[in-house]
Amino acid sequence: MITHIVNKAFFKSPTGTSRLDAEYAELSLYKVEALLLTKGNAKPLINYCSSYSGPAISKDYSKAESLFRYIPIDAVDNQDGLIFPDELIFSERPSRAKYEVAEGDIIVSNVRPNRNTVALIGDRESKSIASSGYTLLKLNRAAPFTPEFLFVYLKTSYAIKQLLRRNRGSMYPAVVAEDIFTTVIPSFSSQFVSKITKKVKKGLIEKADFFQNLDKAEQKLNKFLKTYGAPPSPLESNKTGLDCTIVTRDSFYKTDGAMRFDAEFFRSEYVEFNSRVIENGSHFLLGEYYDLSPGSGLGKAKGEVVFFKQGCLSNYGINWASVGKEPGQLLENGSDVQEGDILLACTAHEIFYVGRKVDLVRGLPDELKDNKAVCDLLVIRAKVDKPASLPNSYVASFLRSDAGRHQVQRCIRGLRGGHVYARDLARFVRIPIPDKKLLVEYESLISVAELNKNKYTATIKGCIKDIEKHLDSL
Repeated sequence: MITHIVNKAFFKSPTGTSRLDAEYAELSLYKVEALLLTKGNAKPLINYCSSYSGPAISKDYSKAESLFRYIPIDAVDNQDGLIFPDELIFSERPSRAKYEVAEGDIIVSNVRPNRNTVALIGDRESKSIASSGYTLLKLNRAAPFTPEFLFVYLKTSYAIKQLLRRNRGSMYPAVVAEDIFTTVIPSFSSQFVSKITKKVKKGLIEKADFFQNLDKAEQKLNKFLKTYGAPPSPLESNKTGLDCTIVTRDSFYKTDGAMRFDAEFFRSEYVEFNSRVIENGSHFLLGEYYDLSPGSGLGKAKGEVVFFKQGCLSNYGINWASVGKEPGQLLENGSDVQEGDILLACTAHEIFYVGRKVDLVRGLPDELKDNKAVCDLLVIRAKVDKPASLPNSYVASFLRSDAGRHQVQRCIRGLRGGHVYARDLARFVRIPIPDKKLLVEYESLISVAELNKNKYTATIKGCIKDIEKHLDSL
């Protein structure tokens, strides 16, 4: 049992925060803040930052059918602050969509501050809408440090301990904006701020290179796929007037038929696309080279199990920070997710979102190798006889493209949103194969992008350690 006797006046802070919970007075956490105040000449962030002053995110903000980028809590990698926004239809925006973010803004998660979900908004994320689960900080021009410096400071143990001290609640720990604005930051020399800022900016260049190489790879893919075009999504049509396709009874229930009779599945555009792929070069059906199976869920709780959910998909690689642990058990059939697997979001509440996120599992960390996956993820695993020259990265990217995603969405079973099943995708998603030269170039770009991402992560972690080392000297 830990005891700490304090004077009643302790609970009335100079910044006006009044509270009586014992955790707020926990000595190990309080000492950190007291040290920064006494020896570091620290001041609360409210002295340097202002809160959100942008437009209200109401129905008048944008057209109902327009797309926007949304930053939920699980869209930020808590290792390095890398952001992977979701793309949503504005009329279906979550009630928590609150802030329009701008370059230089910093967002700090109010939920589970121990996870340290903090991000610096760059030009790529600017104009995205962030969840109200974040507190947004806008640095004042007169502040003695830069947004880049404040970002990495808020990821140090010195900032995390302050937020842990301010936790409100036990079952679902969280802080509020007031708690974040009363977090203190010590005084640093301009030379030290400049040194750290320079390093972070170097990291931001590495981050930009990561996305640029992925964009180049996508451009190569799109150029190749231009020959084939793409079938329309189930929500659209390339035809004018009445869209009519005549099929025979055998197409429905013949031994090798589709075993379904929904009209959308049999639209002629899909048949025409399939014919173009067959006629224009090498190709394969997804099930020829890959085994497909949904996640198997957690089962009866017998401990904690690493659990993959749709939130870990970003379309830029697995967001490892979103892979957590939940009560469950590993069964004899082993882990659901393995190195080299392709994960596809196979269930959604609307057709638009089915199959919209696809990622390749690269560099599966050792601590995540014993795992389970939610049944809303489809695990696509290469067979032994898959050609070595056909990289999984290409297949994942093809499934993200219009040509791939619309084939996936064609297979939806359900009225509004629905589910796609492994057996349907295996039989009906046809993938063209580029020549070996393009595949090598494509995989090279993806590999370089991964290297850039790792460099960025290392740079940000190095900056965090530099600030902690500097403060340790106090």
